[in-house]
Amino acid sequence: MDDDNPRVFVKVVLVAAVFVLLGLLSVYSILNGGGGLQQNQLFAVAAGKNIWSAWIAGDARLNPEKGGAHRYAASLALEAKKYASEMSVKDWVFVFDPLVIDKFIDEKNMPSKIFSDSRGRHVDPDFKRSPLSWSMVLNVPPDLPKDAPVFRTRGLGADGYWSAEDGVFGDKGGVVVFADGRAVWFNSLAEGGVGALKKFGSNEPTANIYEAVFGGEKNVAK
Repeated sequence: MDDDNPRVFVKVVLVAAVFVLLGLLSVYSILNGGGGLQQNQLFAVAAGKNIWSAWIAGDARLNPEKGGAHRYAASLALEAKKYASEMSVKDWVFVFDPLVIDKFIDEKNMPSKIFSDSRGRHVDPDFKRSPLSWSMVLNVPPDLPKDAPVFRTRGLGADGYWSAEDGVFGDKGGVVVFADGRAVWFNSLAEGGVGALKKFGSNEPTANIYEAVFGGEKNVAK
């Protein structure tokens, strides 16, 4: 056997191991909401689908509890438990969200759970005081059109653009989750001068999120 062959083999194995390690680190980063813009986009899409799964399976979408957005988020987390699914606090509070970072400074200070008790009776105080990375539509009818938005990442304005100050991704865009379970990234809803959404109950295009959701702006959890 040529003396160089074992060395070549070792080099190939080492290179392969490095690629595997990088891949694992990338997956870990995506699952934990860290990394660059593209990874954070993927994380937000996955979180939106996880929230939608609980939303569509249970009754919380029809009878949201009083108490604002945090209580509604908590009620969806309870729905997830009913169907043997687990909803992480990171589905609601993104570690890369600028407002969350401003609030808690360090990731170790960010909320680690949705409930302060194992039975889900009390919403955790840190979760209640945290900015949520999603905005939600309330009081949704069971026959909602499939292309109606139900969640979107925070900061989306009526002009179809996400806010540089309030947007989870600044003004780079955001994720919209539709009634049929699609979680879609948009740079804006007004690109090309044609709205990416439809006015609720019609086929007329619009970039105004409040024209597209059931009940308009007043029906959005704050």
